Amino acid sequence: MVIGLMRRCDPLLILLFLAGLLVAGIEVRTARPIRFIGHADPAVYAEMAESLITRGNLSVDYVSYYFIRYPGLPRPEDHWPPLYSFAIAPFFLMLGKSAFAAKLPSILLFSFALPPLVFALTKEVGGNRLAALVSGMSVLVYPALFEYSLQALSEILLACIVGAFALALAKSLDNQRWHLVAGLLMGLASYAKGSGVLLFGCYLFFQLIASHEQPFLRRLANRRVLLGLLSGFLVLAPWLIRNTLHFGDPLFTTHKFEMSRWSGRLEDDGFLLHEDGQRPPRFRDRFNEGWSASIDALANNLKLALWWFALDLGSGFGSWRQVSAHTYITHIPALLGFLFWSGNRKRHALWPIVVVQLFFLALAFVVIRRLAAPYVPLMLAMGWATLSAALGACVQRVVPRSGRIRRLAAGGALAALGAVVVWSSVGAVRSAYARGGPPYEEVGRDFVGREYIDMGRWLRKNLPADTVTATRDPWELHFYSGQPAVQIPNASIHRTFAALKSYGAEYLIPNQQRPLLDPLVSGRVPGLEVVYRNKWTALYKIRYDLIPTE
Repeated sequence: MVIGLMRRCDPLLILLFLAGLLVAGIEVRTARPIRFIGHADPAVYAEMAESLITRGNLSVDYVSYYFIRYPGLPRPEDHWPPLYSFAIAPFFLMLGKSAFAAKLPSILLFSFALPPLVFALTKEVGGNRLAALVSGMSVLVYPALFEYSLQALSEILLACIVGAFALALAKSLDNQRWHLVAGLLMGLASYAKGSGVLLFGCYLFFQLIASHEQPFLRRLANRRVLLGLLSGFLVLAPWLIRNTLHFGDPLFTTHKFEMSRWSGRLEDDGFLLHEDGQRPPRFRDRFNEGWSASIDALANNLKLALWWFALDLGSGFGSWRQVSAHTYITHIPALLGFLFWSGNRKRHALWPIVVVQLFFLALAFVVIRRLAAPYVPLMLAMGWATLSAALGACVQRVVPRSGRIRRLAAGGALAALGAVVVWSSVGAVRSAYARGGPPYEEVGRDFVGREYIDMGRWLRKNLPADTVTATRDPWELHFYSGQPAVQIPNASIHRTFAALKSYGAEYLIPNQQRPLLDPLVSGRVPGLEVVYRNKWTALYKIRYDLIPTE
């Protein structure tokens, strides 16, 4: 049966599978000994996965932000979507809760799902199987994607959904039944990342562009298009209902409070603002700084996002790096293909997604590199499709021979260029390995993670399971301790401990990002007593009776 299946399968896909098998082996060997789960997002996904297993819901035993006042713990997760947690849960059931088990879905998707998707997308857009193979190989060793695949993050999962969505759009130009698949995928994307809801806009954008010969209203009133929208909404409906029941807002996320500033720093304390009867921050509050400052921030964000998409995901705007030559070879042709390959209708399935994401990043409170990563496979697919077409056209002009000789010449040139890109990418990945640190090893030159690994072990061994500890990173601490944890607000001593007391915090781990606590940590102001100390940090018992009330 297996042999028969392999005979029916495209030999190039078998080759891509074998390459994925090699990469998966390297990644498993790398990730297996690492105990460090990662900061914030990875730990949160792991904790939601554990909650799915133990409680059957998405409640969590930590407080991330103080925009909403919850009566106690556990409480519903209000910041991160759950799809990657659903992917983790089976691995926790099979292997037990560990950082390695939490990273396995990302490793497997990167090695075995994303490359064939990029292969199929490149072939659909460009019609060249060799270009599709080179594109699939390129994504396997793309340095940024390789790095994120070693972490318990939703970026690779979203990249698979976005790639499949673009493929469904391209195929819908030939067979309208693919609208249903596109709808299901755009509904699913919001479960992977809050920004996934933008795919609904991309879908409508695509319909307006790809069917420009039809009257405006008929492009959107097409029965298949409406079916796609309906299927997407039905997939998303349970999440909308859940958010409405918990928060009174179908699209609720505390990200919208963070979007109230152009910088990445949160406002003082959403919980206390709520208690004082003041509203939480809103998106339009960012324009209170003045239109000039807002336009400058918007332009800077857009320039950086455009640089990542069109040139190099690994550097800042205007920074040309020799190590990133492999990204220039593919991203620049992708941009040219989007703009000038007028005879290729299927390119319209890709560039609207990229453009919408570009402007989303421009409006973001802080431009994070990994938010662009799920859209890089679209650039690779378009880049290699464009390069294959350009090389074919050049060979047609230069080689005055038979069609077979021309095909061999074009294929040889494409394979040589692909070898350069893949080899350069491998070199960049090896360089990252050599530098060390997460996700390639547990602790690099800069300390990462040990304080929570050690402190969590101590808390689990020495304090009751329901002990609540205040820390700057409650997600990591909860992952290692299994005990409730709350964020230390960035506020005055009085307001900070009023918030901590409301959640029953008994202990505190100080952090340099909370300098207002320095008088207590240094002992100049009473209120904290050392219970345990290691080489990185200390655990303090909170004495609310000694802390100043003003």
